[in-house]
Amino acid sequence: VAEAEAPASEQVPDSVRLLPITCPDYWILDCGTYTASIYLGHYGLRQMLRLHPRAWWFLLCDDDVYLNPYALGEVLRRLNHGVAVCVGAHERGDRQLLSYWSGIVCSNAAVRLLDQHLLGATREVVRLRLGYSAGDFIISKCLRDLGVPLVHVNGFFGGNWPLPDGTSAPQYAVTFHRTIRRQDFEALDWQLHKGMW
Repeated sequence: VAEAEAPASEQVPDSVRLLPITCPDYWILDCGTYTASIYLGHYGLRQMLRLHPRAWWFLLCDDDVYLNPYALGEVLRRLNHGVAVCVGAHERGDRQLLSYWSGIVCSNAAVRLLDQHLLGATREVVRLRLGYSAGDFIISKCLRDLGVPLVHVNGFFGGNWPLPDGTSAPQYAVTFHRTIRRQDFEALDWQLHKGMW
């Protein structure tokens, strides 16, 4: 839905700055599709590094991820932003990769290492697989190849929304996935932060 056609409650506020990702010249897929961000999200990361070169931390996530900033702050306060490290929730115990759906938080040092390697890795994926490799997989693979720790934080991922009946949102979870509507975000806000209002 184009922003002009969206109901007022779903339009992007003026305080939010949207940064379009330009497709690289070697890209052969359609950059205008909803799923293009799955493959091109790391170009957004490179763009953010250039816009905010002194930021301590960078977050990569799907557009339907709810972020609990208080819980994220607690996690990051225990880490050194000057060390190359990325944190989040491993997909599975036997697949220790970080994912956009649960969020990937990387230190500036890690993003600077990635920045040097993502472009070449993406070109190779486009050449070999027509671009069909998820950006979070490319990022996790590059990080592992570079020796950057992919740290699993217990309780980082709170689950897919809506949570099963009778389940409360874990207070210290950093992210929740599949929060699609404004009401989803408000419901999670209420469950997590009702004592703060």
